[in-house]
Amino acid sequence: MNFLSRLIKHELISGSFYIFAGGMVANVFAFLLNLFLARNLSYADYAIFASLLSVITLAAIPAGSINTVIVKFATDFFVKNENDKLKILYLLFFKFVLGLSLFIIFLFFIFSVPLINYLHIDNVWYVIVTGFVISSFYLNTLNTAFLQSLLKFKFMALLNILGGSIKLVVGVILVILGYKVFGGLGALFFM
Repeated sequence: MNFLSRLIKHELISGSFYIFAGGMVANVFAFLLNLFLARNLSYADYAIFASLLSVITLAAIPAGSINTVIVKFATDFFVKNENDKLKILYLLFFKFVLGLSLFIIFLFFIFSVPLINYLHIDNVWYVIVTGFVISSFYLNTLNTAFLQSLLKFKFMALLNILGGSIKLVVGVILVILGYKVFGGLGALFFM
């Protein structure tokens, strides 16, 4: 029993639980937003939103690798209490992620017409806003990685829940105000 209680009290085990719980609550909010959008957007608008959400999901996959690299180096520096190296690391990755985000926005501007033709979307701004959503996701990755390297799992879970609830509220308000697909995309800025 002593081993089991020590295991449960271990920071990574309890932290994983908090991340899981926060993620599940955020997923409930995402489900409610998706349900609201499915009921309040036209079939065509919901199809456009679903297509763009797929593009966002595919484009966000490399962020997981970036997150892992940042966490590895930041954790090493935090453990050794090398704050000067942490500042340099943060600035280095901030410049990298900012450059990557600007490049993504640039790509979405350049390839917006081929994308709207491929996805059969009638508004080029849907694709451009999607580029901004993806860029904001990459910018968020840096701070999330540093929080993860500090083992701030409760705070990350709280941010997940807060982001999910804000995403739901913003999405509902924007769709009710008549922004349709832009309302759904606007909500995704809070991923």
